[in-house]
Amino acid sequence: MSNYFNYKATCAATITLLALTCTTLSVVRPALAASVEEQTRFILSKLPETAGLVHRATIDNDPAAMTSIGKLFREGREVPRNDPAAAFWFGRAADRDDPEAYYELGLMYLAGEGVEKDEKSAARWMRMSAVQGNATAQYRLAQLYDGYNGFTPDFVKAAKWYREAADKGITKACYHLALLYESGKGVAKDDAAAADWYRMAAEKGHAEARYRLSVMLQEGRGVNRNQEQSLDWLKKAVDQGLSLAQYRLGMMQLDGRDLIRNEAGGAELISMAASQGLVEALYAKAVMLQEGRLLAKDEAQAASLIRESAAKGLAAAQYRLAEMLQQGRTLKKDELSAAGWYRKASEQGLCDAQYQLALMLEEGRAIDRNEAEAAGWYKKSAEQSKADAQYRLAVLLEEGRGIDKNEESAAKWYQKAAEQGIALASYRLGMLFLEGRGVKRNEANASVWLKKAADNGIVDAGYRLGMLYHSGLGGPRDEARAVTFFTQAAQQGHTQAQAILGFISENGLGVRQEYQVAVQWYQKAAEKGNSDAQFNLGNLYARGDGVAKSYSSALELYRKAAEQGHSMAAYNIGTLYVNGLGVEVDQQTAAEWFRRSAQLGNLPAKQMLQAILSNRIPKTP
Repeated sequence: MSNYFNYKATCAATITLLALTCTTLSVVRPALAASVEEQTRFILSKLPETAGLVHRATIDNDPAAMTSIGKLFREGREVPRNDPAAAFWFGRAADRDDPEAYYELGLMYLAGEGVEKDEKSAARWMRMSAVQGNATAQYRLAQLYDGYNGFTPDFVKAAKWYREAADKGITKACYHLALLYESGKGVAKDDAAAADWYRMAAEKGHAEARYRLSVMLQEGRGVNRNQEQSLDWLKKAVDQGLSLAQYRLGMMQLDGRDLIRNEAGGAELISMAASQGLVEALYAKAVMLQEGRLLAKDEAQAASLIRESAAKGLAAAQYRLAEMLQQGRTLKKDELSAAGWYRKASEQGLCDAQYQLALMLEEGRAIDRNEAEAAGWYKKSAEQSKADAQYRLAVLLEEGRGIDKNEESAAKWYQKAAEQGIALASYRLGMLFLEGRGVKRNEANASVWLKKAADNGIVDAGYRLGMLYHSGLGGPRDEARAVTFFTQAAQQGHTQAQAILGFISENGLGVRQEYQVAVQWYQKAAEKGNSDAQFNLGNLYARGDGVAKSYSSALELYRKAAEQGHSMAAYNIGTLYVNGLGVEVDQQTAAEWFRRSAQLGNLPAKQMLQAILSNRIPKTP
């Protein structure tokens, strides 16, 4: 027996000679072919297990024996592996129409083992074997047409050959045919047929088929929804170690879906799937580590797994990594890298990433400002119903930034965002209705959207509503409701609302006339630089209504308002100087203030200026 093994070891030199001889099939010169055959006979006849095989191949010209010898050389059984020699014997058998040899030759051409790699020749040999009914060849040929090994897909032909192989009981063919039916590639989309073929493969133990059948049973696609059967098939796939099944069952246990909640078991299954490199599981484990949920908190390991998942192309991981880089959370802050990861996730269609990338482009944060590109990403995100993106797209459309101005389209996107609860979208849509831009002017519709905005904290919306009720636009005039909305806005610091509340209180419009209340509201607005409030408060000081009379205080307030272009404030300063109220009479200074007021379009100021210049100065109240 030891001599037998020693002999096998010394065959290598002779086999090498075979390798040099059998470089191409079907073109081996007769003399060389005879040499190869003779050397094969010499080698294999010395081995008890193969002597008869050599006789049948070389003397009886039995193609099955030739194929068997080829397999010995290909698989390295009884003799050292030698692909060229295998190719030679497969070629001899193929010349005698052996379907198995056709298939083996196809494999060798496909892999470039023993022959020069040639996908077209591989397909030709596989097809010859498949046509003669070789089920394995039919399956492998179908895979080529399915786009495997870099072939240009032809899904119609793939479906045909998968069906042939499946009908002969090839389990993998049943599974792949089901995939085609589920996706509608090469055949009409048919979930029922897909489920049937998945079931055939599942019943034969195919793990992926069990997983896909479980999903269809859970979703009720192609079959009646059956959670019990779905879970049973999923557990079978888990027992076979399928990472996708481990991940799915783990997530179900974490979420408590369709079975008793089992967070610890779910975390264990996800970790098992992650250990097999399933990118979704890697990411899920990372999130648990980052949040300290079920696993000990480890932000550094979480960041590493998130980066790994992102590098493997998982959009959710790319987005989270971008967020971490943008915020400087766990990782060093790097907004430029964040933009890059947002872009990768955006290109995979993740709407949140598209929105964040658009924001960075619009604002020019870490990357060059590009409003046109921003508009494009906003639109992609908006079309996936991302409310914030719908709002930002509408703003760009309304303002004509990065995209052609289109207030009609802006109104449509504002409405979509508003219907999802974006308060600013409600406000802007209300303003479009109020001003008749992009939509037909409609104060009633404006009131509806402004009310939604005001109820959600948009201060100016409350002020605008107050103005609508105060003016009677959009419905009957209602001072009480106007005061309600003005007060709501004023209490949130809206300067104009504060100023108008002062005016309403001063004049008793819909409320009791209260000078002291008017003073309070005017004071708040005046301190924020509102020129109307400064002017009106100045009048109260000049008259002594609600405050101690003080021309000096009035003058100070008039001056602040006049410096902002308030014509009546400038006029009133002139009257103080003409009449010597709080100041000494000074016609020159009075003339200067009347001139400024007149330049702002105040006719009485023009008349007073002319009177001063002609020494006909009337006394003013």
